[in-house]
Amino acid sequence: MLAYLLPALAAFLTAGLTFFSGFGLGTLLLPVFALFFPLEVAIGLTAVFFWHPWVGTVEPITVEAVTQSSNFVQPSGYISQQSGSLLQILQGLLATAFVNPFSALAELNILG
Repeated sequence: MLAYLLPALAAFLTAGLTFFSGFGLGTLLLPVFALFFPLEVAIGLTAVFFWHPWVGTVEPITVEAVTQSSNFVQPSGYISQQSGSLLQILQGLLATAFVNPFSALAELNILG
């Protein structure tokens, strides 16, 4: 948990520091990210902060267009009838809820 909170807190403080320094956010954010991540990942995270690769590249998708397409597959439920206990249901929900945000970002899978 601390591995997620510490870089986020550092990025937030760096963003606040830009108000008082005169440097741009990218100038200050790259060295802060480089403290927590390898250099190539830090450069990528800084670039994605300014250039969102998923914005404007995909046409808007409607529910009707997806459900009426020929390759639509009915999704399986998170709670199946084979889940016999509350513990199994919670384990299944937690396994799908917590996704590494950096690997999801690298795979352009912002929904996890």
